[in-house]
Amino acid sequence: MPTRYQNQNGWYGLLFLYLPALILWFYILCDEGKLRWLFFVWGLYVWLALVPTVGIVFGLVEDKLEKGAFLGPNILKMTFCLTPLLLLLLLNTGTDSSEYRELVSKLSFQITLDLFDGVEMLEVVLEENELHRGIPKGFEQAIIAVVCII
Repeated sequence: MPTRYQNQNGWYGLLFLYLPALILWFYILCDEGKLRWLFFVWGLYVWLALVPTVGIVFGLVEDKLEKGAFLGPNILKMTFCLTPLLLLLLLNTGTDSSEYRELVSKLSFQITLDLFDGVEMLEVVLEENELHRGIPKGFEQAIIAVVCII
């Protein structure tokens, strides 16, 4: 999406941020697929891919998003809404996830709710670009930082 708003070839390198988590996930699934190791995959995904992507998109492209465009705010929101589904898929692919079924379901539920809350917080920032309600830029940056932390 950022390539539509920034004419730089370096944006394609952003996709390489997702590769370490994907490679580790496949390695763990081929090896044992233990649930505890899948949390490392989630950590790699969040800290090496999701957080930098949020920072880059909201730091560089946020003011340029066009509401009616295909690659606009709605596609960005849908992309962020896919993250909880990735978590559920990840936690349920562990070979020992059936042993910890109750714990996995409770943990998945809590993390999924936190992720959707983060999406709602980012929606406030996106709506500010459309409606111009006078939210200070510093507050928008604080919202983005809180979303990246949770």
